[in-house]
Amino acid sequence: MRFLRVIIMASGLSRRFGTNKLFAPVNGQPMYCSVLNNVSTFFKNHPDAGIGIVVSAYEEILREADQLGLTAIDNANPEEGQANSIKIGLAWPLKDDFVKHEAAVFLTADQPWLRPETLSDFMLAARSTPAGFLCASAKEVSGSPVSFDQKYYPELFDLTGDGGGKAVMKRHLEDVDYFDINSNELRDVDVPQDIV
Repeated sequence: MRFLRVIIMASGLSRRFGTNKLFAPVNGQPMYCSVLNNVSTFFKNHPDAGIGIVVSAYEEILREADQLGLTAIDNANPEEGQANSIKIGLAWPLKDDFVKHEAAVFLTADQPWLRPETLSDFMLAARSTPAGFLCASAKEVSGSPVSFDQKYYPELFDLTGDGGGKAVMKRHLEDVDYFDINSNELRDVDVPQDIV
């Protein structure tokens, strides 16, 4: 079983949204709260499964992460893009020296419709899949979350700018397994009209 390094990326600049989308209300709470709560719940139910890490440039999100028992890491340079958040989360030192094999699960904080049960099932599958990658998908459309076996960490550290981990996954399609989820849960928010 892999130890999971679950990295929630919450540093986006929301250029297309117009304001900081992570604070937009969805279901009566700021959008970012849903994913943070779901990851926190997973680790309360599976405390030995790994660590939840929140990488954010926003103090309110970091405070909330800390209150939920997640590791909160400040991203001082969000303008450097998604690759910077990926590297920050991967570089965080783990306290447990006994960890022999791990995988990183990347989530974005703008997926408020991802259900806690779905996320839990995904993470348990990411711990045990023989594939190097596990990618959420709906009707042949892939999305987030995605898990990366530790053997792909060097390639993730080579990413720059807004280059996400999908570029690494696409180079190794023979090592990808897909996890089917409902298309509504796969949705993320880019513009205000996405919140319906």
